[in-house]
Amino acid sequence: MTSYLKSRIGFLPSLGYNLVLEKLGHRVWYHEICPHVVLGAIPLWSSVDDLVQNVGVKAVLSMNEKFELKYLTPTDEQWLSMGVVQLNLPVVDFVGSPTRQQIHQGVQFIHDNVSKQCTVYIHCKAGRSRSATMLACYLLRHWQLTPQEATAFLIEKRSHVVFGDTNLRTIQHYYDYLKTNKIVQNENC
Repeated sequence: MTSYLKSRIGFLPSLGYNLVLEKLGHRVWYHEICPHVVLGAIPLWSSVDDLVQNVGVKAVLSMNEKFELKYLTPTDEQWLSMGVVQLNLPVVDFVGSPTRQQIHQGVQFIHDNVSKQCTVYIHCKAGRSRSATMLACYLLRHWQLTPQEATAFLIEKRSHVVFGDTNLRTIQHYYDYLKTNKIVQNENC
């Protein structure tokens, strides 16, 4: 069975599992990581008004595949009608990690919005791995953290974040790329 097929089959059961954990109070749907940066689970229609009106989200970075977003969350056009821009960088759930090109796009998207003081909501299905990997890469570049510091910081802020071996390798490779090319900006949130 391919990774893609496993991702599709496991999507609804694992989304249901996350919903149950949230309803039981074992997980929070999203956490503010620093001013203007929020890490969370897929923004279901039931949470969209809160995110836009109360949290002040103006930008959404989705690490979900298109099928994960269909019917559950606003489309690009629906987000725009609420004054929110969305960037979708699809990564296969459970086994995937963002590519270097996706990291460049995502880190730039986060930076562009944070620098305008626009709150960015970064998510995947559960806000645990794909989106946390992207945010860790942002922290490497713009906070000058090491991979260990970035991952520890995110786990401290959102305790159910999980970095698998693939995610950790992605973060380390991006860190090595930044160091090799001397690309660093210190702009803490």
